[in-house]
Amino acid sequence: MLAKPVRGIALVTQPAGSFGGRAAESDRDFQVRASERLRHKDRAVLGWDYERTVLEQFPTVWKARVLPARAARAGEQDVGPGIVRVVVVPGPGSPDVPDPAVPTSGAETLAAIARVLQQAAGPFVRIRVLDPIFVRARVTAAIRWREGEDPRISADRLIADLKAYLSPWENDIRRDRGVSEPELAEFVQSRSYVDLISSMTIAYDDAAALASEPERCFLTTASSHEIHGEVAVLAAVQESY
Repeated sequence: MLAKPVRGIALVTQPAGSFGGRAAESDRDFQVRASERLRHKDRAVLGWDYERTVLEQFPTVWKARVLPARAARAGEQDVGPGIVRVVVVPGPGSPDVPDPAVPTSGAETLAAIARVLQQAAGPFVRIRVLDPIFVRARVTAAIRWREGEDPRISADRLIADLKAYLSPWENDIRRDRGVSEPELAEFVQSRSYVDLISSMTIAYDDAAALASEPERCFLTTASSHEIHGEVAVLAAVQESY
């Protein structure tokens, strides 16, 4: 319905949800934004300045991270003095995320972020805005279910819970170096349908990236996890996230 009736227009419909907008700013949000603006003064000097500028200007971005400066390795380009590399991860509200397990931004979004940062940084800095390297974690575990639980249903539930727990949107930025087995075991053991963990291992599909450039890596879930029951193997696999 139009706020003010317009002759000749009887009805207005919106077939798709809105995107790219912002929620109404609260008093607290205004105070935070004003204090951040007073700190960086709309200029990008420190890594914090770059990150907060991205988050302020692009509400669909969930995380922004400035990679530490380092010398270029053999075959690498766009790495070296005067180059600032920024990794951005879109959030759940971004319209151009094809796979929630590995959320990446479109080329147009990356270019728009680079233009904003270039203006804030000045002509003596070159900006490179990058997608993260997602490292998938695959869990293999032997589980004893609580009495009365259906083994196959419980295996499916645990796989779904593991995928949610290992989702990049659920992980804090501190978990860019992987998840420890004790930490994951504590999560699995806290499930109401799990009685005992007999064994558990975690395999990463790109361990080399974690070792060489962990700051650009974000942990995410594998497309499937392998869960074994005590009596029979119950390989429950979900191909879709």
